[in-house]
Amino acid sequence: MPFNTNCPGCGSLGPCGCSGDQCNFVSSDNVKYIGPNLSGTGIQGCDDLTTVLQKIDYAIALIEAQISPTPSTTTTTTTTTAVINCGTTSSLSGGASYPTTQSVVLSSATGTVVLNYNAQSVPDRFIVDWNSSVVIDTGYRGSAAYDFGGGSRSSFTNSLTGLIDPITLTPYPNFSTYPDDGYPRIVGIGLGTTSFVKNLATNAFAIIKVYAPMSSTVWSYTLNCPTTTTTTTTLLV
Repeated sequence: MPFNTNCPGCGSLGPCGCSGDQCNFVSSDNVKYIGPNLSGTGIQGCDDLTTVLQKIDYAIALIEAQISPTPSTTTTTTTTTAVINCGTTSSLSGGASYPTTQSVVLSSATGTVVLNYNAQSVPDRFIVDWNSSVVIDTGYRGSAAYDFGGGSRSSFTNSLTGLIDPITLTPYPNFSTYPDDGYPRIVGIGLGTTSFVKNLATNAFAIIKVYAPMSSTVWSYTLNCPTTTTTTTTLLV
């Protein structure tokens, strides 16, 4: 695996451009990988030595888990709840659920379907399927403390380790999709609104899945009924 080093003040002798004992103490930040991107591990050109070793360690651990699976320390529950009508609020408080799945009756009406969601602080992800396609994916929403570099990041990533990403269908950690540390980023605050357009009278049901990997989660959502926007034109005479 080709590396290049930056050794300030060193001579031109030796494989790294330094001589004698002058390179005995080199910070790992100054040792850079200069080979091609390695998608299987997530290693990319210019990664420093520490990052490369961490990614190799993750990759080995994942391979070992696939060859000799051990019981998961993460306990999650898949929950299917009763069908509800559009405009009805659904909620959950406490207990990991990966995912909670619910069918929502949208009727034969067409128009814009608005999803109001609230993951509060503990991260949750809301995905809506309609007409056999994903029409909404909020990504994980919640407190920035659970984002990459945040103080609560490890508790979030630990809850996802070994679970399957619902879109890529690959287990976490997945450096190909999430190069920072192998896990999804927190893409926004818990409270939000998004929408899709239901342009068919058929397929009157939508399916919403809430991915809540942490046991302390609290979330709610309302998938509203389709509405059309009408415009009024005033003629001046």
